[in-house]
Amino acid sequence: LAAWLAAEGLDAYAELIWGAPGETVDSFLTGYDQLSAHVPRIAVYPLLLLPNTSYTENREEHGFVTVRGDSDDFEYVLANRTVSVAENTMMQRFMFWARMMGENMYFRHI
Repeated sequence: LAAWLAAEGLDAYAELIWGAPGETVDSFLTGYDQLSAHVPRIAVYPLLLLPNTSYTENREEHGFVTVRGDSDDFEYVLANRTVSVAENTMMQRFMFWARMMGENMYFRHI
């Protein structure tokens, strides 16, 4: 699809969610790298536990460690069975720089 869009003179845009159960840092970054070969802009968002979703209902199964803001109706995922808090913290930095540099296409002319 991305190749066809490029041939038609259109840009493709992709979005990924970091922190899904079963995902590891290595598997996520491998997928990100593979996708970046075909799509010029990739937005990365953290997994949030939203009310009335299967992730929220099955939180124990996935081993979610979360935190909720005072006025939020959702929870931020800090860790799960396959990702530690330390790994998630590292990936938060990756998401920051991916948003700053990649999504805004600072290096598109290099």
